[in-house]
Amino acid sequence: MAPDNHKPAVTLSTLDHGLTVLEYLAQHGPSSQAGIREHLGVSRATAFRVIAALQGRGYVEHVPGSHQYRLGPSLLGMIKNAELSSVVELAEPAMAELRRGTGETVNLAVLRQGRITYVAIFEGSYALRMQAKVGDDVPPHATAIGKAVLAALPEGERAALLGPEPYTRFTDNTLIRASQVDGELARVAVQGYATDDGEVEVGASCIAAAILGSHGRPVGGISVSSVSARMPKGQARRELGQAVAEWCTKIGAELT
Repeated sequence: MAPDNHKPAVTLSTLDHGLTVLEYLAQHGPSSQAGIREHLGVSRATAFRVIAALQGRGYVEHVPGSHQYRLGPSLLGMIKNAELSSVVELAEPAMAELRRGTGETVNLAVLRQGRITYVAIFEGSYALRMQAKVGDDVPPHATAIGKAVLAALPEGERAALLGPEPYTRFTDNTLIRASQVDGELARVAVQGYATDDGEVEVGASCIAAAILGSHGRPVGGISVSSVSARMPKGQARRELGQAVAEWCTKIGAELT
């Protein structure tokens, strides 16, 4: 049987049409099939096939209650995963410098799938130091890194991370009510960094700031964790908090 010499050209043409649709929706927002067809300059049948193929893979989805299509969850998930991967790479110099300057453990956590999770930890040089593991979820109401991320989220989106009241109590210092957390987040928003003092573990303290990605939304944060006796006090603590915040700002600028 003779080879199908036309198949590669057809495949490339279909791929090109699909990528053109994604670029068009990304630039112009939701569009009708007629609008997509006009932009592609193809027949109705071809436009239907291209949209159906993209929809089948989740790259495009139908807008409920309308005749329009928009970018789908699969594509948005790919973009978010790429951003998170970049966060880890970009954060490494900051984490190394913060560890060098403090001797303490430096943690990177990211926000994904409704949880804040540690993805990188640079262990401090002290024999007595705070212990966390990559892959551990962060209690958002009781940790500096969780509060930093919460403070950068719109108020309406915080409840999904916090869950129902009362929040889990770890120590006598844990904030377990929404009113307490709201007051704390207002303070975090003003000073630009968050702290926790024995709220997850007695004798442990952290300072953290959020990393903002595209559209100013938090993608994660960096924290410096220490035993409370070694954590700086007063102006020295403020300077450390500002240093963490500055590093997070630099990382965010490279993401956007």
